[in-house]
Amino acid sequence: MSDQVVIVALKCPNCGSSLNIAPEMTAFACGYCGANIVVRREGGTVSVALEHAIAKVQRGTDKTAAELAIARLKADLRDLEAMAVHPDDMAEATQLRAELTKRYAHLHQKVTGVTAALLIPLIPVVFVCGQMNPNVFVSLAIIVIWMVCSVSIARRIFGSTFNEYEAERQTLSYKVVEKKNARITAVKQRIDEAEAIANS
Repeated sequence: MSDQVVIVALKCPNCGSSLNIAPEMTAFACGYCGANIVVRREGGTVSVALEHAIAKVQRGTDKTAAELAIARLKADLRDLEAMAVHPDDMAEATQLRAELTKRYAHLHQKVTGVTAALLIPLIPVVFVCGQMNPNVFVSLAIIVIWMVCSVSIARRIFGSTFNEYEAERQTLSYKVVEKKNARITAVKQRIDEAEAIANS
């Protein structure tokens, strides 16, 4: 079976002359008037159009789309600037804050455990001090000094972790603000791009 080439006969949209369109043709110049013609194939139909007309329609479509986008983007920008925090950022911040709180609670339990471990030896010390010196004030002073030292040691062991927690907690607030500002900047950039298309 031989391959048959189907030639489509159409008219030039500029001068009305007859044109023969071969299957491989996508663009050509009219042999009579020299107009640049584009071949479009959609849904089994073949049509021709002037190249500059298609470009003009495309520009008009782009401008209309840009003008519609500008109105929508400006409304989005007003909404973004009006809200304290974007809902997506708030959800993320809430989740991070919950994780930080959980880590802080776990750290607090560790500090309490270390402090308790350091205070347990205090019981025999108080007992021995009470036997050696029945003065209650001396025993109380030893208890207070031991407790302060125990808490201080526990804080020293976990101090850097507490500082990291505080730093992360403060950074979280800055991140939320930075994300909002980044969103606003992105919308402003898109408005500028749309305005450049609309004004071209």
